[in-house]
Formats: sequence, structure tokens, C-alpha cells
Amino acid sequence: MGKLTREALRSEVEATANKLRWLQHQLEHGTCADVGHDWESIGGCNCGCFPDSACSVPVLQCVRCGDCDYGEGDEADEQRASCSIRSEYLADEAGRLALAEDGREG
Repeated sequence: MGKLTREALRSEVEATANKLRWLQHQLEHGTCADVGHDWESIGGCNCGCFPDSACSVPVLQCVRCGDCDYGEGDEADEQRASCSIRSEYLADEAGRLALAEDGREG
């Protein structure tokens, strides 16, 4: 940015102030579809990462619109993916399937 005159600086300040007012309005009055949800934890639910699982994942609700993710959000997906108990269960199931394909019981 080169050297600006006072008038150019005033114009830039006014444009920036207008953009700031617009952004503040969007933040305060924009719909969740426009600006995203403001998630808050309202508890948990069974993660369902394997049969009879006992672990849980967070259930989130938007404080603005009341929408609920019912435990199906990004945080819950990450928790299921990193569940060590689920990994052990899947490894045991794979072993049982391999034995069954060989005609042996596990």
C-alpha cells in the first residue's frame, strides 16, 4: 500500500467501518445456515461404535436455533474413530471371521 492522502485515508476508514458494521450485523442476526451453529453440550448418548458399547459421545444443541446433532457431529465422529475399545472389537471380529472362513470356530 503506497502513500495515501487524508481523503483516501478517510475513505478507507469509512469503508472499513461500514464493513465492520455489516459483519457485526451478520454475526448477531445471521441465520445458522449463514453463519453456523453455536453448539453447546447438552449431555451424551451411547456411541454405538460396536454392539453393546458402553462409551458415549457428546450431544450438542445450538443455543440460537435449538437444532440438535443427536450425537452425530464431528466431535462424536472423531471420538468413534479413535475408540480403542472399538478397534479391539473390530480386530476380534476379523479374527472370528477368518476362523469361520477356514472352517474353524473361534
